[in-house]
Amino acid sequence: MSVQDLTDDAVAGKKLSVFQKIFPEPTGTNGFEEIIRAGEPLRDVEREYSLVGGVPLSKKREYLALPVCQDALRLLRIGLAKPLFLPRTSYTTDHYEAYACLRALARLLATSVYVACADGRTDNAVRIAGDVLTFTHALQGVSYIGSLTAISVEAIVLKPLVQLRDSLSVADCRRLTRLMEQSLAKPDQAYRAFSVERGYLLGMVAAWREKWDGMFDVLEQLYAPSEDVPETPQYRESLRYAALVREDPTVRERVLNEMLELITQHFDCVDAMMRDPTGRLVLMPPPNADANRHPMVPLLRNAFFVVEETAVRKSVQRRVSLQLVAIHAAIRAFRWENDRLPKTLDELELRASLVTDPFTAKSILYDPEATGTGYALASAGALFPGANGKPDFRERITFPWTKPK
Repeated sequence: MSVQDLTDDAVAGKKLSVFQKIFPEPTGTNGFEEIIRAGEPLRDVEREYSLVGGVPLSKKREYLALPVCQDALRLLRIGLAKPLFLPRTSYTTDHYEAYACLRALARLLATSVYVACADGRTDNAVRIAGDVLTFTHALQGVSYIGSLTAISVEAIVLKPLVQLRDSLSVADCRRLTRLMEQSLAKPDQAYRAFSVERGYLLGMVAAWREKWDGMFDVLEQLYAPSEDVPETPQYRESLRYAALVREDPTVRERVLNEMLELITQHFDCVDAMMRDPTGRLVLMPPPNADANRHPMVPLLRNAFFVVEETAVRKSVQRRVSLQLVAIHAAIRAFRWENDRLPKTLDELELRASLVTDPFTAKSILYDPEATGTGYALASAGALFPGANGKPDFRERITFPWTKPK
């Protein structure tokens, strides 16, 4: 189907698929084309099976046997054999729909892992984990929304592997630990995602120099009242400053220059936090940071810099999650070999990159029970500033993730 065909369909009122919107001119050489096609139809059929906990094994088998699921797995295998890249544009509904397709595919793969473990095909379950890490590594570098989606996909698929780790053989456990180690050794695509965002925002400000009304279009879209959201002080303030900037080119130039400076400072801070997340994980500027800036600049910052802090924390948490999966598998292998739990993580003889908590630069927290039957394994978590005079605090991270209290 050509771009003209798609345009004609859109004009005729025909609904385009997510695949058609993202890949109006498919090349056949990009594996993400098959992967999006694999995930898209799953969103309709999975609702009937409600694949969120408490689903009987028979129901999971029934779901996997559906032709659409079998076709999705076939397309995934084809896609993984090709180079992987998603087109990068500004945030659109089309991309959010594409990420929803990937999460549906992740739920299919998690179901496949569960059934494979139930059937004693644990080597196949570990192979699925490896496949997932292949395409999430590529997805991470698209944008930080893509990066967050990749993290979610990994968590969905790896969760049943950790929960069912007692069914894994020694060889499975060692392969799983090796997979996590290999993935962690690859360049962290989150850096690329943040670099893409920096470039996108700098380009947007540069475009405003040519067509500065675009600045106000953005503010009106983000702060404008609606049926659900009443008119806010920020909206009234943005209109007032917009009128001023429209009338005064000197003020307009000041706002643009301050935005460029702010973007550079902001993403330099993001990069520093990614490289060393042991300090306070906070990107919000201090109260007096905007004292000498035009009042419109904080409004623009609040419009665009809303998720980086979460994305930084989640990106480091992804590293931690892969470490925890590797350690869980190594502990299970040790238990097979020695018929006991390790007293400390040192007994596992793992690389420092697997057992060092990036949030503290100290060892991952490991606490075996006195009975020798269970253990707790966690990262200390990011350091957050306290509120209202309270001391700094951390939220421990386990895998599978649990919501902090």
